[in-house]
Amino acid sequence: MLLIINNKFVPLIVKFFLKECLMYKLLVSVLLAAAVSFGDIITISPPGAGDIRDLDHNYAYLWRIDLNSYLNLQPNETITGVSLFFDNITDWTNEVNDILWVNMVDPNYIHGSNSVTFYTDNQNPSNFFSIIRRQYFRTTLIDTWSDPNSASQTDDITFNIDLAAFLDYISDDPTHTDQAGWIGFGLDGDCHYWNDGVRLVINTTTTNVPEPTLLSLLGCGLLGLLFIRRKR
Repeated sequence: MLLIINNKFVPLIVKFFLKECLMYKLLVSVLLAAAVSFGDIITISPPGAGDIRDLDHNYAYLWRIDLNSYLNLQPNETITGVSLFFDNITDWTNEVNDILWVNMVDPNYIHGSNSVTFYTDNQNPSNFFSIIRRQYFRTTLIDTWSDPNSASQTDDITFNIDLAAFLDYISDDPTHTDQAGWIGFGLDGDCHYWNDGVRLVINTTTTNVPEPTLLSLLGCGLLGLLFIRRKR
């Protein structure tokens, strides 16, 4: 069917549809603003120079953190991502056991809110933290890294930590009720890994949930729009 419209009605029709679109666009914008989400980034570095003694291959290192001193999650705020960063890391030379073991550890106790303890390892080629010790009651290997370039260049490397495992580690374990919020990282470099710093980065997201009063107002606005349309 061919519909022919007089030219003088075209501006009125366009105006009508523009007005309708603007009203609905305004309503949608208000709804989106009522439930807006925004993020935050928490960065934690080891004490001192932050390079954990350049990860000397004669030792294994346990970095303990009391996250209660760094995280203050709000009611609508959740942790959405966790990563461990190594800045400008390089192996000082090529060796057979060129491996950096990176582990997540559930510590039995904390020395302050942020501390590093080192243990003599004598460049043992195995993962020091694969064995449960008195300093921690469980451990999970995050990943390993080998320097592909030796001392010829540095690298920035990132270990993305499984979120579910991380949240489980920092939860209030029934057998260790005083340790909610504690986390540890076991680093065992079987070569001497020079670096410019290690960083734990935690990403959070906060979602603002609309208040009941605001939802009522939005509902009234929507009903008003429907009433206006019906009167037309």
